Amino acid sequence: MEVFASEGKLYGAVTDSGIGIPEAALESIFDKFYQVGSTTRGVREGTGLGLAITRSLIEMHGGRIRVESTPGKGSRFEFVLPLEGPAPPARKPSELDERTHSVLFVTKETERAQRFSPLLSANGFQLLQAESLSEVEDRLKKHGIKAAIVDVASFGAEAWHIMQLLREYRSRSKFHILALVVSQTHNELLGADAVLLKPVEPSLLIRTIRDLVVASPGQPSRILVVDDEHEARELVGETVASIGLLPVLASSGKQALEILSRGPIAGAVVDLLMPEMSGFELIARIRQNAAWSNLPLVVLTAKEMDAAEIHELLVRTDAIFLKSSEWKHSFLQKITDLLKTSTAE
Repeated sequence: MEVFASEGKLYGAVTDSGIGIPEAALESIFDKFYQVGSTTRGVREGTGLGLAITRSLIEMHGGRIRVESTPGKGSRFEFVLPLEGPAPPARKPSELDERTHSVLFVTKETERAQRFSPLLSANGFQLLQAESLSEVEDRLKKHGIKAAIVDVASFGAEAWHIMQLLREYRSRSKFHILALVVSQTHNELLGADAVLLKPVEPSLLIRTIRDLVVASPGQPSRILVVDDEHEARELVGETVASIGLLPVLASSGKQALEILSRGPIAGAVVDLLMPEMSGFELIARIRQNAAWSNLPLVVLTAKEMDAAEIHELLVRTDAIFLKSSEWKHSFLQKITDLLKTSTAE
């Protein structure tokens, strides 16, 4: 769930990973007594009044609610409510102070870009929009930007020309490129500084932009900790933090890849026994990406491995530790040594 206030309005969103809603039913789900098929248990539940009451209450207070959904993946409900008191006047570009950075959003889905505007503004960013190659070039000539968000999925072949233009300008002006894609297959061809899979959570997009734009000299090295077990993940995170490093926790291989794509990571600690994407697969995908091919990788696992698995890990990772052993002291020493070597290179 996300809630934030900006320019006299309260914005909220609730996202789930349920069965989703068919497109044909999206217009009817706010009607009284309307129900969409069955639940995950195969039976109808409730009265069909919840969303109707929700919309009624929101509209009673001068707000609005909308929904996006993908069958089989889940739904996202977004609402906006006016706050009491006059909204602060919007500032013109010339009035923006030095803490405000311009972000160029390149997409044909203009309404989606506009929904990000209040959240960007609340985090010190001014939104510029472009819907075509010519508009991108016009914005780049007239404005100094700190980042460009490119909705690659909303363009066809033109996306490659847009990325090429942005890369050319990036070589002369310092800014970062964030690509929004529907598949990670061709990430390495985009030349972006970070890549996120659509649909993307607004909060994740903002965090990624902040990671790219906001300089943070002197901050501790960020260590990615990947483990599907909460207690194990927290323990490793606390252990890493005990020597002054900043743990970044991920509960799955997919989440780990998203974190790696959006910001600097100094090293990673990976468990092997994870559902959906195993540690072996995650390690392989990390090493296949040129940007992460030299990333220090340490395995910390409870898995009993055969000779072939151990050999595979020795080739692709920097160290292997078993959770069943007294691993902490040697683990921390290895992490420290790997970071020193990596920094020296």
